[in-house]
Amino acid sequence: ERTAGLRLRSALQKCLPLAESAEDAVFLAEQLAFTSLPTSAFTTSFCTVSDLTHPVDPQEVTYILGCASTAYPGFQPMGGIFDEEYVRNVDAYPSLKERRDSYMEQLSWVQASGTQLRFSCYTNDSQGREIFPAYEITSMPSLQKEGLMACAAGTPAQRPAHRLMKETAQQLFTRTGEDGGYFIRGSISSVESWFSCPYRYFIASGLHVRKPDALELSPASIGNIQHAFMENAIQKDDGSIDTEYAANIDEPMIRSLIHPFFEAMAVSHPYEAELISISEDRMTESLLRSASFLARYEKNTRMKPMAAEKHFEDFAISEHVRLRGTIDRINRDDGNHMISVLDYKSSAKDLNEKKAAQGLQLQLLSYLITAASMFPDDEAGGTYYFSMKDENISSSDVPAAKINRNGFKLTVNDPRFDTELKEELKDASRRLSGWRFTEKADALDGSGKYLKGLKNRYSISAVTDCLQACYEYFASQLLSDAPQDLGIRVAPVKEACTFCDFRRICRFHGDERTPDTVFEDSLKLKEVKPE
Repeated sequence: ERTAGLRLRSALQKCLPLAESAEDAVFLAEQLAFTSLPTSAFTTSFCTVSDLTHPVDPQEVTYILGCASTAYPGFQPMGGIFDEEYVRNVDAYPSLKERRDSYMEQLSWVQASGTQLRFSCYTNDSQGREIFPAYEITSMPSLQKEGLMACAAGTPAQRPAHRLMKETAQQLFTRTGEDGGYFIRGSISSVESWFSCPYRYFIASGLHVRKPDALELSPASIGNIQHAFMENAIQKDDGSIDTEYAANIDEPMIRSLIHPFFEAMAVSHPYEAELISISEDRMTESLLRSASFLARYEKNTRMKPMAAEKHFEDFAISEHVRLRGTIDRINRDDGNHMISVLDYKSSAKDLNEKKAAQGLQLQLLSYLITAASMFPDDEAGGTYYFSMKDENISSSDVPAAKINRNGFKLTVNDPRFDTELKEELKDASRRLSGWRFTEKADALDGSGKYLKGLKNRYSISAVTDCLQACYEYFASQLLSDAPQDLGIRVAPVKEACTFCDFRRICRFHGDERTPDTVFEDSLKLKEVKPE
């Protein structure tokens, strides 16, 4: 109170000479009403939290926590260079007993801080050793010992979930079609983001809040540069597709196409110039190996590049959802009248039946259905991811040795010294990952070395049903105002928050959601089981 009074007097002495009218005086009074002093006490609507050295107003019940003999009452003897042995020889310095008595006298406010006092301490530490309450507490004559209380973890106060009325959701997310009906238009990745977390979709696609695209050393920028290179490398000067492009890619060509991006990056981030230069060299090596792999693969397949960066708009994947996007590459086998889709990825990725049925992996399958609609006379042969990342190869990735039992010959495998084995392992890590739909597996991969899961065949009709079910589920849930439906709830699945741009404004309380299986017949996606 004394400190507050001194500050108030100082403020009045400085400001009163400047007040020339009644309005100035009223303004000064209003400003002083909002001033406060810094305090160590934290006050809420139901309790006040403080420490032992900062008295607070009396309450009905006071809880004093951490009253173990090692922590309470908190008086510390002198230590270090000027320890008790030193200050004992200083005549004017108070003795240890005097200082402790003074400290306990100042601490007496605790006794008057509440009608009821409850002292608490743990019974054991993390190693199981017993903890005893402080003597100052156990020696109190009026102390009543109570039984052990079970530890309870309190849950934070949760803010109410955002919900939209159906009419508001329709105005925000839908458009009107030619027939007067509504539809939702967007990219496949945005729909996937709704299945991962509806609230993220609401912020990005409903409120149109997006992180600006900046050219920097980030996974997104690296992926964009790789896509731009593949798009330019496959096209001739006249814009037609070069079916032999992979065999013609060399280091000068790669550097001529990617260097402008890294040069601009170095200008905008001058302090990372060395790191940017190293990243350019590493990408050059990675793209060289990717091109070498694709060149070998294209010698063992009848599928030849037919289109690159094929854009589509308003493709009606289901009754109420229309998609837009870009297919990285479409291949075609002219002899068998068959197409396949290739999607470039900056890291390894597999297509999973369970995730497809949950709506978490729609992109690759939607690309194939879209491409099939563009070329209705061709069979949908397969759809695959191609990873342009160099996976780390170590000796633990292969058996230490193999035995030829006919000749009783032992062959030691060591990728550190066996260059041929190391290249085989790298090729195996780059194999295209996806699903085959055609019976003509040799048309996709004649050698069987470049595609994963070639023995499995999937049903294109079942996949179409799965996609339509997922997209219609998305539309109905997004536009629903029923409390039990997802709508725009903060309900992320596992790992959905890892790379989210909106974590700072999110209302997530830590309870991850188990994704719903939208397409219950996911086992029917696979037409032929592994042999």
